[in-house]
Amino acid sequence: MSSQRRKSVRRRALLPAKVLLPAGTVECLVNDLSDEGAKLQFRMSPGAWPAQFRIMIAGEVTPRLCKLRWSTGLHIGIEFSGGRNALLNPAALEARLVQLRTGQGAQ
Repeated sequence: MSSQRRKSVRRRALLPAKVLLPAGTVECLVNDLSDEGAKLQFRMSPGAWPAQFRIMIAGEVTPRLCKLRWSTGLHIGIEFSGGRNALLNPAALEARLVQLRTGQGAQ
């Protein structure tokens, strides 16, 4: 996906996460994160994806509802449902990523 099509800047995250599906949980890595979506990486291709599912990102308290935007091999792009994330500016997003990486947990 071209960066010109994105509504907000994605930042490198490298955070563990779990995709919550009706058939079970799939572990993944959040490669890039923005206030509107993320790029996820998997160890093996889980096959077909539902149009909508929940994701639990490390350090967060509540799973997020998201929509599948694209899928290629071991990577998928998601958009967070229900509007924008609370992190509305790049400085706030960067500060939140630092907190999550250093284990300071959820706010």
